[in-house]
Amino acid sequence: IELLFPGARGDPRWRDPAQILASPLALSVEMGSEVTAHRKDGSQFPTQVTLSSIRTLESTFVLVTIVDVTERKSTQEKLKESDARFREFAENLKDLLWISDPRVPKLIYASPAYERLWGRPLSALYADFSQGIESIHADDRDRVRQNFFATVLKGNYDTEFRVVRPDGSIVWIRDRGFPIFDEHGELVRVTGIGEDITERKQAEEALQESEHKFRLMVECLPQLIWTCKPDGQCDFLNQQWSEYTGIPAAEQLGLNWLEQVQPVER
Repeated sequence: IELLFPGARGDPRWRDPAQILASPLALSVEMGSEVTAHRKDGSQFPTQVTLSSIRTLESTFVLVTIVDVTERKSTQEKLKESDARFREFAENLKDLLWISDPRVPKLIYASPAYERLWGRPLSALYADFSQGIESIHADDRDRVRQNFFATVLKGNYDTEFRVVRPDGSIVWIRDRGFPIFDEHGELVRVTGIGEDITERKQAEEALQESEHKFRLMVECLPQLIWTCKPDGQCDFLNQQWSEYTGIPAAEQLGLNWLEQVQPVER
């Protein structure tokens, strides 16, 4: 023992197990998560030590089992490092990163962006996974639920919906999900990204409103109004143009409007 673990006699972890093993009820004692051992060349390596009592009619023996856990510890450290990198990445995303287990179903992970987007605490989502669904606008909820279960396992879940925050404000979300399979082809995870597209939706609505106002204005004017792209292709004709030419606007878009111009003037 002294060769492998110098100073073991002064370590209470060696004295205490001996006292415990003295009890007739004791069978084995773990020495702790890790005990550092020393090689002949002076290098060190982590071990897991277990003391077990072996009793015979004549005597009691102590069996010391020493397992080199260098590889296990290295794997654990790499796992911790990988987990730290993942959290550093996920927790600084402006979008929501989520991971779920569809077999339970259960939420495994949701990034802090949930609190900003949904306006609700993460702890409540972990306690009740359905809260995230129930926060979706009533007009979108059933569509999102049906779309998710119909497409996520195919890898093409991609939908947009509105989230209603507790204060009544609306956030538009584009949610995409992807299945993850193990080496046997079994589904083990579904992960996805919820992107805040509120500004894009507001811009689209503003553009639609602007176009609506433009059409109201030009349809009220008695003049023939048209717009063309730089290459000369017509992309808009007002109703007065159609009435004047007697040809539907749809048939005059592109370069077809030139057909209404005298050939010598085209």
